[in-house]
Amino acid sequence: MTSRRIVAIGGTLVAALGASSASGGEGLTLHEVERLVLDRSPQVKAALADVDAARGRVRQAGFLPNPEAQVSVEHLGVDRSWQGGEADITTGLEMSFPMGGRIRRGVEAASAGVETARAASQAVLADAVAGARSRFAAALAAQGRVGLARELLEMAEEAHELVVARVQAGDVPESEAWRTAADVSAARLDLVEASAAEEAALGSLAAAWGGAPGDVSKVQGELVPKDGEALPPLDDLVRRLANSWPVRRSVEAQAEQEREVQLQEALAVPDLSAGLSYRGYSGFEESALVLSFSMPLPLLDRNQGAADEARSLARKAKYEKEAVKAEVAAALHRAYVEMTAQRERYRMMQTEVVPTLQKAFHAVEVGLEQGKLHALDLLDARRQLALASSRSIDAAERYALARIEVERLAIFDFRSSISDLNRCGGSCPRSQEVAQ
Repeated sequence: MTSRRIVAIGGTLVAALGASSASGGEGLTLHEVERLVLDRSPQVKAALADVDAARGRVRQAGFLPNPEAQVSVEHLGVDRSWQGGEADITTGLEMSFPMGGRIRRGVEAASAGVETARAASQAVLADAVAGARSRFAAALAAQGRVGLARELLEMAEEAHELVVARVQAGDVPESEAWRTAADVSAARLDLVEASAAEEAALGSLAAAWGGAPGDVSKVQGELVPKDGEALPPLDDLVRRLANSWPVRRSVEAQAEQEREVQLQEALAVPDLSAGLSYRGYSGFEESALVLSFSMPLPLLDRNQGAADEARSLARKAKYEKEAVKAEVAAALHRAYVEMTAQRERYRMMQTEVVPTLQKAFHAVEVGLEQGKLHALDLLDARRQLALASSRSIDAAERYALARIEVERLAIFDFRSSISDLNRCGGSCPRSQEVAQ
């Protein structure tokens, strides 16, 4: 194995660690994945349907009750021949009028439900996009591991060829060639396992928008962005949490429950029913209008239990909002600390550990060619380089996942996702309704 080949392999390893893209052709980008999720995800469509359903409840809450048609027949079957007539017939209409501002309170409560549905739809959207981003990162890392496994296999094969040449020259015993041959087999097995993991990761990515496992063959992007794309400091992100989707959803849920309290209190006032009828008197050739009013007497049921339940649920929503705020702040802190640690770990692996082990591998290879070292030294150097390279990919993937979580909690903006990421050109107009 020449030193030029070692340097080329080292460069390929560094590229694989960055997991930028698979070689040979264009792959699916992150923006394309996000667009597909926004346009096709069943979860997003279901969330939008919830918003439409909430709007329907607002419309329904504004309707008055339907009037009731009434027909009554009196003296049916009674012999009234002495009066020259038969039964008396009364026809009319009766209608209930909600009192206590029930219609207005109902519309307000339903409108608050729309805001809750919108906040929930944004939460679903944030989860869907973050989930797709996480799967995209996993696919990038899987591609990086496949590229790494290929290069390590080539290194193992060339190391084996070098040892075989030394065996044939009589410089080393044949047992060393057996060891390097076993190392080649192990490297092939690593490549098989990495390829299977890559296929599974790509299939999982396609499922993010309801696609089939074979819809994605490769992806392209970066697990660790450039320094210019660093996130704001943690303190700045914490100040943004008031507008984060989990907090907004809990705030809207509390507001909806408070409107429900007002509605249940309005239901304590009984409805007024009014009727207007026309009565014809058989035998007298006369008629009259009948005006009626009725209202339940709130002596027993004043909707006390439902109002108490609504108040208790409002208190529960308030406590849950406070719990969500605390949990989101803690989750953001954990994710940010993890992101920072993995970024530093990745930097050290890329700038210090992996380059040093590459130099060590080259030195061992030269020593083996000069007869100063043995095949076991070369195998150990290759395994150390493989382990460090794999850990570097792990650090890059963990950094990407932690960053996705930070963005999901504190940065995710539905409107910017629609305008900057989706760009569907009107193919998903219903998605934009949620942002209005």
